[in-house]
Amino acid sequence: MKYLLDANVFIQAKDFYYRPDICPGFWNWLEDGVQGSFGTIDRVRDEIVVGKDYVSTWFKRHKGASWIAATTDEATQVAFQQVTTWVSAGLLTPEKIRFLSGADPWLVAHAVATKASVVTLEMPKNSPNKVSLVDACVHFRVATLKTWDLLALLKVKFVRES
Repeated sequence: MKYLLDANVFIQAKDFYYRPDICPGFWNWLEDGVQGSFGTIDRVRDEIVVGKDYVSTWFKRHKGASWIAATTDEATQVAFQQVTTWVSAGLLTPEKIRFLSGADPWLVAHAVATKASVVTLEMPKNSPNKVSLVDACVHFRVATLKTWDLLALLKVKFVRES
């Protein structure tokens, strides 16, 4: 996969721009995974399925989808060690725990290991005491883009039904 989607891509799509009731094409597009060019990781799926909303139900239906990559491979594990070392060296303990307990460090690690870009709606924190997914991506030279940038890059068009 060239593009790895963060949890907020799914959650904010459901809440705002691509609500299933007004843009089912977005969700169909996600299901297709455009022949493996994008997807997400198991840690993002695991973070989302604990909820009780459209996205958690949607992910439960797609639990074994080919566009959900496992993070158990050796390259991702090595990269995760690098991410944890970087986070641990520069942040206060509560912030370390917050960042390292979620899917974000795994997303960065898998992107490093597979030379993928991360699709996220997060913004950098630009703070020595806080870290965001984007901050970690910048540090590890992982490209980031927004959902609509990926849609444009892949020339996706959602058209209104007649």
